[in-house]
Amino acid sequence: MSIWLGASTCPPVSQLVISRCYHLATGLEIKDYPSIEIRASDDDILVAVDATLPKLKGARLDDALKSMIRAEVVEKANGMFLLASLQLRELERDVTCRRDVVDILDSLPRTLDDAYRLTFKRIREQGTRKNELACRALALVALRAPFFYIESVRHVLAEGDVTQYIDIETILQCCHGLARCKPGLELEFIHYSVHEYTTAHWSELFPEHPNRSDLCLQLGFSVLTSPVDTSGRNIFCWDTVVRDMEQPEELKQVITLLETTEARAALVEDYPELAPFVHDPLLMACQGGYWKVVKYMIESAPPDTDVKRFDEVLRICRSKQKRWYAEQCVEWINARSDMKVNGEDGLVVER
Repeated sequence: MSIWLGASTCPPVSQLVISRCYHLATGLEIKDYPSIEIRASDDDILVAVDATLPKLKGARLDDALKSMIRAEVVEKANGMFLLASLQLRELERDVTCRRDVVDILDSLPRTLDDAYRLTFKRIREQGTRKNELACRALALVALRAPFFYIESVRHVLAEGDVTQYIDIETILQCCHGLARCKPGLELEFIHYSVHEYTTAHWSELFPEHPNRSDLCLQLGFSVLTSPVDTSGRNIFCWDTVVRDMEQPEELKQVITLLETTEARAALVEDYPELAPFVHDPLLMACQGGYWKVVKYMIESAPPDTDVKRFDEVLRICRSKQKRWYAEQCVEWINARSDMKVNGEDGLVVER
């Protein structure tokens, strides 16, 4: 943004304010410009520390130990309030005596990645049921970042059995502070960096769900039976479903879901522009821009497929001014042995 400093002879100043570490903005080619790092005040961090100290009753803190805690947290948090709050959770969780305080202060994480790694370690050390609950809930939020409706999460965790719904507070406790519930009953990560961390370390953190697409498909089938009134976008996560899909078996599952009346109805509710094509999953996929699905459906369509379906696909591509996709569809159709695109009028004809 540009700002004026007031003086009539002063030129406008362009100012960029970001909430991420500077190295993440290097792709913007910002060179040789003065910058100011925005940090949390040490006083603010000390307020959080002082609010935590009374909770460490088992340690019987004296003034010297309190001063040590304040100094260590401020120094290792390095101006990051979120990191300080995670460090304080470690103290609050594990301190039972004075010796614990010293040991934990020595091992406090110095970066957010270290803090998240330690938190996931704590999650894994819970009982099997709580560990599975937390990892599945966090994986669902990571899949649907920035948030996921808590009632949909509860439904998926209970595998559709309303009698097995889990209390919201229990879910949050199992997640060890990495997630929170907003007033609108939306489950979200405490910070965008949690999503970045879970995405970067997905296979390590969620070995039970190595393929995000599979998890999303499980989610789609599960929430189809959900009594919760949420929109199709929050239920089906189509962008995430299609993003990394390449394998035929995965695409078959997407098409299977797309062919259900419930799924198409939910999609139309959230994407009204799909309504004219609700009768045909191929046309819905084309109108919605799910090109990997379109490619697979064109290539795997049976020989007796009506050529008019493919004509309609090309018409949609051309009307959406997606020239590249129209050309791709022509290639996919021409690769079939039973039909081709006529070069004169651009219509699909039988060979």
